[in-house]
Amino acid sequence: MADKRIERSIKSIIALRNLLKEVCEKPELFSNDKLLRDALKSQGDLSKFTNTELGISSTSINTLKRLCAEVIDGGFKALDDLRKGALERIEEHEHREKASNKRTRTGLVKRVDELEKDILLLKQSNYLLDQALYEVISDIKSVANIEDGAARDRRSQEAIRKLLALMSVRHITHVLDPDHSNVIHLNRKV
Repeated sequence: MADKRIERSIKSIIALRNLLKEVCEKPELFSNDKLLRDALKSQGDLSKFTNTELGISSTSINTLKRLCAEVIDGGFKALDDLRKGALERIEEHEHREKASNKRTRTGLVKRVDELEKDILLLKQSNYLLDQALYEVISDIKSVANIEDGAARDRRSQEAIRKLLALMSVRHITHVLDPDHSNVIHLNRKV
């Protein structure tokens, strides 16, 4: 009786390995399979995965590890690497589907939305940089009017520090959040 169970488990492991290889090669076919995706999240979940059509049955993680060493080149580590790779390929496929592209109408709409957000961020960033530059210009003008040499040196050093700090701000856009902007788009269809 135990031999039949082991034989069935071995066939199941081979079918599972073949399924994982197929998922890695064609993730688009499996991106909507919630049961498979849930099974790919952990080793334990993978061992519990069943698919009667493909001959994959549930087994304990220990049995899976033990039999993989006998059946699969590379043992359980190879199967686990396939599991991780399959999950990664499905996630990459979904990311590509959600990302903008220039080939489809929806892709173009997404691209336009992304570019509008980028423009808004750049406008806000430019405004903040302009304000900071005007402040530094004001500081420099006030330094020119100081008669005391020590005070002039101190104030000029402060103005230089402000200017250097302003120049070191490469990307101020991470501070700005276009989704919480007070700009209302009247011509955009929601």
